[in-house]
Amino acid sequence: FRSFAALQRLSLNAGRVKSERIGAVLSTSSRSSPHLLRSLALLGANGSGKSSLIGALDFVQSFVSSSAQSTQLGDNINVRPFLLDPSFRDKCSDFEITFIHQDIEYTYSLSVTMKRVIRECLLSRAKSQALKVVFSRSYDDGEETWNLGTLPKAQGKLWQQSTRPNASFLSTAVQLNSEQLKHPFDWITDKLRIQTSGSAFSASLTAHMIKDHVEDGCRMEIMNLLREADLGIRDVLIEEEDFDESDLPSDMPDDLRKRVADELKDRKFLSTRFEHRILYISGKVQLYWCLLMFAYRF
Repeated sequence: FRSFAALQRLSLNAGRVKSERIGAVLSTSSRSSPHLLRSLALLGANGSGKSSLIGALDFVQSFVSSSAQSTQLGDNINVRPFLLDPSFRDKCSDFEITFIHQDIEYTYSLSVTMKRVIRECLLSRAKSQALKVVFSRSYDDGEETWNLGTLPKAQGKLWQQSTRPNASFLSTAVQLNSEQLKHPFDWITDKLRIQTSGSAFSASLTAHMIKDHVEDGCRMEIMNLLREADLGIRDVLIEEEDFDESDLPSDMPDDLRKRVADELKDRKFLSTRFEHRILYISGKVQLYWCLLMFAYRF
């Protein structure tokens, strides 16, 4: 996948832990991963694969969340295989994510080419129980093999028949109201948060965090970060306002104005004001500073 020709593994396992100091380690109910790191950092030179790792997670999430709806039979899968060696160009790209959701450990595996899914598998393990195959599918020499594992057979067969070669079975089954597969689907599509360089935070995200998270200390953390950045900001004031049609541009066409007003009439918006630190400088210091800048310029 992209710049990766060989297997690359990112692990958040904390290994042996004597104390969970400063909240850096999270305890789980998993036998294989009893302690997980809350965060880690990837360091490397440009072109060393940091973005490819994020891109791999982004691809899996996008494929699971939308392939059942956004693709048609015969459409290419939007995967970027390793292209630096011609012998790799027809090989499949392989992905695997292990995660814990609602005290159940899941491992989701996916192998795809630009034409079709070659392999898709979901395993699960509840606490100290053995690993179970929830479902699996594989394609080899023109023949597709299925294992519906722990899924209800009648419904599983329907989901199988509805799954296109270029779509995720997990995505398709959830679209057809699979309750059993909804939990791992929700983790991949919602709990897994990916912020790529090409995407942007909502303009109101910080305002909402400051306004709605006073009690849990989040607001204080944001304010401390702003102060450490030395931007001169002492406080952020957030006010909630009702939508006012008079705020729309005066030259907006009437039909467009009506549609926008109807859509936003019950919406509330956040207004943000900043309190800044004012630095008072004596007259002598100001004169000295101006002379210094004059001398520097000439």
